[in-house]
Amino acid sequence: MKKQLLLTIAIFSLLTCFSAYAENSERVIVHFNSSKILSGKSLPFIIRNLQSELEDNINTLPSEIRTRNQINKLWAARAIAINLTSEEQKKLCRQSNVSQIEPADTIIPSPEVKSDPEVVSSSWGLDKINASRVWNELGIDGSGAVVGQIDSGVFYYHPELEGQISVFRDFTKIATGEEKPAYDNTGHGTHTAGTICGRRKSIGIAPGARLVVAKLFDPNAGAPIENMLSAMQWMLDPDGNPDTNDAPQVVNNSWSANGNSTNKTFWETISTWNVAGIVGVFSAGNQAYLGNKVDIPGAYPHSFAIGATDENDKVTYFSQPGPASWNNELFLKPDVSAPGLNIISSDFRGGYSSMSGTSMSAPHASGLIALIHQANPNLSVSEIVDLCRKNSFDIEKAGPDNKSGYGRIDAMKTVKAALASTTLKDRISALPLILEREKLHSKTSDNRMSASYIQSLLKHGASLTQDEFAAESAAIGNDGNPYSVKILRKINHVRLFNQMYNSLRQQSQN
Repeated sequence: MKKQLLLTIAIFSLLTCFSAYAENSERVIVHFNSSKILSGKSLPFIIRNLQSELEDNINTLPSEIRTRNQINKLWAARAIAINLTSEEQKKLCRQSNVSQIEPADTIIPSPEVKSDPEVVSSSWGLDKINASRVWNELGIDGSGAVVGQIDSGVFYYHPELEGQISVFRDFTKIATGEEKPAYDNTGHGTHTAGTICGRRKSIGIAPGARLVVAKLFDPNAGAPIENMLSAMQWMLDPDGNPDTNDAPQVVNNSWSANGNSTNKTFWETISTWNVAGIVGVFSAGNQAYLGNKVDIPGAYPHSFAIGATDENDKVTYFSQPGPASWNNELFLKPDVSAPGLNIISSDFRGGYSSMSGTSMSAPHASGLIALIHQANPNLSVSEIVDLCRKNSFDIEKAGPDNKSGYGRIDAMKTVKAALASTTLKDRISALPLILEREKLHSKTSDNRMSASYIQSLLKHGASLTQDEFAAESAAIGNDGNPYSVKILRKINHVRLFNQMYNSLRQQSQN
């Protein structure tokens, strides 16, 4: 059994190609130099472009290497995993298109499962960030959004997650490849999944969202970086068909590489997520008491790192602070904070448990992003992150700081800002996309995703002033969307009913 290693600066000093080489053949990741992906391209274009670029890079390798079996094509990272001797590694390092070679079996530690001895009576985090107000006042519960999760798996049969798990794949070293229900043998992933979209006992921030789950962690066993890169790539195309709309809009990552590492192993994959419209949410890490700063990948400037707060809006003792340093430039980290102490959520034995950690904070933010996506499906990654930052509740020092970031997230304020940034017409125009997503991620008889999304459209339309509704009606009537006229008619019925109800109510009070 290979010795488990931590991702520390000493181990990940492989910022250049020249590294310590093994005497015999070993499994390594070969990273190629990247070429810029143009933003604004479709996901199928991005995937095929990256696959083609990787094939071009593979074709530059010596024939005895490129024709070798067991090459894992990590196109999202612009890399391959392959078995190479030390001499072959030295040879590849001399190629101008090779940027780095590192061991493929370096281990990312399994997230700590910090169960709290006393289970508190309520999930205070949900109320603290005003998630229930978003459901009740705005009619938004994350319907239409798909959330990815890379963790220890989920307990498929938990009542909170019934109907929520769309796709599951096991990336652990012991995975056999056969189809089987989602499972979790540590409890960490079931807990974070419940915070994202638990739907029965008010533990989930976005109960209308669906989950795409990658299992990477087992009890006392971390994840090799090859497996992690494979799972992160899978999130871009779960069914292996680039033309289908099955990628999540946000991926929750309640894990980190412990030890203040400045390695860029995951840098390119997160860049790929960003241009593909996927927000990568990462926990900041739980070892602030050891003097550690925010861990990678959350420390990357282009990822979204979440710190932990308590019920009094104080940053917890374990939440790792910033700043992060890249190329001699300091970056504010974490980006924002969220509840992470004594968080009640689903337990992998079927009940409920309380846990603490930035692992619990990250799914609060991921659930918030699902809510944002329902409010405005057309936002880019940078726009979503900006909304979360600017609409957070300021804590600690006035203004952004390297303990809490921009503050503790506020779902109500953020989702209202997302709604204000779009129009009813644009939200209706996204309905075909939601219906396509529902077809891929729901059972045949389950139309909750589109039904709840349409309900939120009706609530949106009913909240408009008469002048606003008239302007929206004029714009919608000319857009050619086959659903527009039907939805507009239903909104008009709701508005007429509300007017009648308010009139009768006023008469009864006189």
